[in-house]
Amino acid sequence: MKRQPVAKPPEATGKMARGFFWTGLEFIGRQGVTFVIQILLARLLVPDDFGLVGMLTIFIALANVLIESGFQTWLLHEKTPSETDFSTVFFFNFSIALVLYGILFFIAPFVADFYQEPILIKMLRLLGLLIVFAAFSIVQRAQLTIKFDFRSQAIISTVAMALSGAFAIAGALAGLGVWSLVLQQVLNQLLQTILLTATNRWFPRLVFDIPAFKKMFSYSWKLLVSSLLDTVYQNGISVLVGKFFLGTTLGYYTNAQKMRDVAAMSVTNAVNKVSFPSLSRVKEDQEKLRKGFKEILSLSMFLTIPLMLGLAGCAYEVFEVLFGPKWLPAVPYFQIMCLSGVTYPLHMLNLVLLQIVGRTDSFLLLEIVKKILGFATLVSALLLFKNVFILICVTSGVDFLMIFINGFYTKGILDYSLKSQFRQIAKSALAGGIMLVAIFSLNFLPVQWPAIVMLLSKVLVGAGVYLSCTYFFGVTEIKKIFFWVQGLKRQKV
Repeated sequence: MKRQPVAKPPEATGKMARGFFWTGLEFIGRQGVTFVIQILLARLLVPDDFGLVGMLTIFIALANVLIESGFQTWLLHEKTPSETDFSTVFFFNFSIALVLYGILFFIAPFVADFYQEPILIKMLRLLGLLIVFAAFSIVQRAQLTIKFDFRSQAIISTVAMALSGAFAIAGALAGLGVWSLVLQQVLNQLLQTILLTATNRWFPRLVFDIPAFKKMFSYSWKLLVSSLLDTVYQNGISVLVGKFFLGTTLGYYTNAQKMRDVAAMSVTNAVNKVSFPSLSRVKEDQEKLRKGFKEILSLSMFLTIPLMLGLAGCAYEVFEVLFGPKWLPAVPYFQIMCLSGVTYPLHMLNLVLLQIVGRTDSFLLLEIVKKILGFATLVSALLLFKNVFILICVTSGVDFLMIFINGFYTKGILDYSLKSQFRQIAKSALAGGIMLVAIFSLNFLPVQWPAIVMLLSKVLVGAGVYLSCTYFFGVTEIKKIFFWVQGLKRQKV
């Protein structure tokens, strides 16, 4: 079989390669630390504790969306935002944060009544501090991203997560229960804000430019509405499960979702964080934009496919070894979530493209269409089946169909259709499918191995099969990664 030569990545992708390296390191480091902390806390606490925190996730998530308001995206979209722009965004973020915290403080008793859990009053009022601390860090993080300083962000995120996680583990050992989870989140955000400010050393000027604000708002308001719709939809299952099922069931769902996100979001967030500023710089050159889009798509799917399918195949062993038997009911939820997580980069890149070229109107339209379909499906599944597993299966199926909506405009912008995108990642997907079959086949061995032995066997077999298949199929991403790593060794990153 004739193999295609792999060209050395051009110099123009150097910053993007370094960005992927440090952003990937940030998410691997932070999510790796999160992973270890989650394992220890899951063994020290009970599913009900995770369920209580899961009940409040939607409120904090919505508040964070309202604080950011799409303005951080605007700062990254602009090639040269001014000091006045940064200060305007800062004071808007902080003002909104104070208002939102007041609202959360006021509605806390009503939220507790809704779930019939009185402890949620104090929990929500303490967790609400997250949004105030986050408001201080938005501009700092945006400036570091504009400078392509992903190294500092990687170190800060990992250190903050490690310190706050150590505090949470100590709290769990001391018998704080669910409060160890709450304090861990608050302390993590506080440490990140302090470290980002100390590293970037930017302080706002006492100025608020109304014309600049209007310019930002005209771009950002559609992103804000889109993000609000997405946040409500993504957290809708948690609300419904928390209201209509036991807190233990929500605990299983929450922990399965966190485990999925440790893997899926490590790649997806790294791609999102680097691709937006990278592609924004070439947005006026369609050929360069299309080339960059294709490279990022191929690389992100090459990494995501084996990661998510591998976790789906090893789910039982992962939960038994890491969390213990009490968490095994979460395995079916986790497996379906992993299958759904395979397509995350595909969703994200097509939506990021709309933001890059300034088509926020189209972005909002897509979100409205998707969420109407999604909410209708979610409520229908709950009323018809009243089963959490079926609810997750249905929403995961809808998420897959959303790819066709997210990719609707890409052909017109880049002359690169969704069909072409599927064709580009087909070899990696086929290799991933063969890998998953190989992993599952180990379940039918006539011998009963300990869970840890079976887990290691599945990892080794899966990695070997995937790499062998991608090599045989002529997938070149592994060589591109090798070239980039070699380039990083020759440069000060």
